[in-house]
Amino acid sequence: MLRSIRRYSTKSPFAKVGSKTQSYDYLRALRVTPAETFADVPLSPELEQELSTKFQEFQKALKAGEKLEQVKEIARQARGTKNAAAGGDPQADLSSLMGRIDSKNIRVGNDQSKIAAIFPLLKRTARDEEYTKQELFLRRQHRHDMLSKLGAEVKGVYDPLHIIKHPKSGTEATVTSLLAAGAHLGHAVELGHVNNQPFIYGVRDGISIIDLEQTVTQLRRAARITEAVAKQNGLILFVGTRDGQKLALEAMSRRCGASYVHSKWIPGAITNFSNIAANWKRYEVVDGESGTSFADINQHTGREFDAEISGPNMRPDLVIILNPDENPALIRECLKSCIPTVGVADTNFNPSKLSYPIAANDDSLRTTDLITGVLARAAEKGHKLRRFEEQQRRNAELLHMKKNLVQAADENDVTEDPFSSGEAHKE
Repeated sequence: MLRSIRRYSTKSPFAKVGSKTQSYDYLRALRVTPAETFADVPLSPELEQELSTKFQEFQKALKAGEKLEQVKEIARQARGTKNAAAGGDPQADLSSLMGRIDSKNIRVGNDQSKIAAIFPLLKRTARDEEYTKQELFLRRQHRHDMLSKLGAEVKGVYDPLHIIKHPKSGTEATVTSLLAAGAHLGHAVELGHVNNQPFIYGVRDGISIIDLEQTVTQLRRAARITEAVAKQNGLILFVGTRDGQKLALEAMSRRCGASYVHSKWIPGAITNFSNIAANWKRYEVVDGESGTSFADINQHTGREFDAEISGPNMRPDLVIILNPDENPALIRECLKSCIPTVGVADTNFNPSKLSYPIAANDDSLRTTDLITGVLARAAEKGHKLRRFEEQQRRNAELLHMKKNLVQAADENDVTEDPFSSGEAHKE
């Protein structure tokens, strides 16, 4: 009680007391005197020290049950004085107070006795002083115990890497997933291309809204084409030169083993490959397939060689462009070389330049990551089907070879009869 008063006030209207009776009178006065009357008389350090000592002794005696009757008397007088001034019944208030005092679990302050029993070496600071590290730790621990069970678990939080690590298949890509990725947002109506009108659902606030029903159809068609090219062991090239698309392209390459370009496209890399590649640094590479995935294809050995490029140039069988409006030279080379292209066609791009356009927002990384993942899974499925068919064909050839060997052995195997030699059989 005294510590609570000292926390908010450093003054007292009472003089220094010395005897034991005066100390109890002082405690009684503290009980019946309002706190706002402490604002005029200063409290000397000697009196503060003495009162602190007396209060600690009184607190120990109260805990032991020695001063309980005196506390009851002080409370009875204080409650009677207050109710007499208000015209109430002091006996009723006294009985309720006695019921609280007679309880077995007597609480002093903020359960200071229990804290002192648990932490006997804890040094408590004064009310006008800062908390120590031990006190701060106990307060934080108490707050954690009280509030740790409150609240709720947040689920369904957007993870930007989830769509890259766990891409969707062609059947799993729906209007809902495209809408969540922002694929429906086009450019301003003034910037729209006339050939994109069949793919526009409407206009809102001057922005063209793409029809995602057609986008889903186009995306699944592109996935089937990618799967067919990969099944025929065709070379697929992904091109995404915008900032932020490199991470999705790297994950795609590890999944399906396709090649990709994430930096600036070099003009003439397809139509004028011999001259463009003359200044490139060449490495001897290992060309092979791993047992489970295409992660180990074309790993650099680090040994340079100066041999000239021989044989026909390897051209991609399918080029997938994530931002075709920023790669016009690549599109011209593909058209000139009769290479089919799959691209994300925004409302400001002419989709007739692409063999298989996908009407979507190419400015959204979530959209391009989603489309890249769908096409990468399609290519992975095509490679798996090709390996499965090759294994089935090898098994069929081995079975046919085994049958031929068994048949040849049956024809050439001559079993000798022991009685055919003309010798008599001796019993």
